[in-house]
Amino acid sequence: MLPVMFFLGSELAYATQGCGSVLYRRQLDESEAQITHAVMFEPAVGEMPTRNGSYECVRFSFLVDATGRPVDIRAEVDSGGIAFEARRALEQFRFRPPKPGSHNRLMLVFDGMSNRWPSLPPDLR
Repeated sequence: MLPVMFFLGSELAYATQGCGSVLYRRQLDESEAQITHAVMFEPAVGEMPTRNGSYECVRFSFLVDATGRPVDIRAEVDSGGIAFEARRALEQFRFRPPKPGSHNRLMLVFDGMSNRWPSLPPDLR
């Protein structure tokens, strides 16, 4: 199993600060251990990208159904720019199905640089 940060490219899956990554480290690690399938997450580039973009993060909590799909997804903390793309990625993740009668919420943090030029336009190089 590959850690979530592999699927986020060069950006770390868990920020060293922001969106509760430090405070909820144990629960985030336990949730990451339940992942059986993850997909690439890439923040979108908006209509007016900037050279550096802006750091954004979102922390989701969710349940896992009997088929391993995340359900009842809640954005617990959202810095504002990547929640939509992160939720779409999370909906494609698969997890180990919970034991019958278990209702533990899992938690993951997605973060990255939002609205950053993929490469500088020719006139700014």
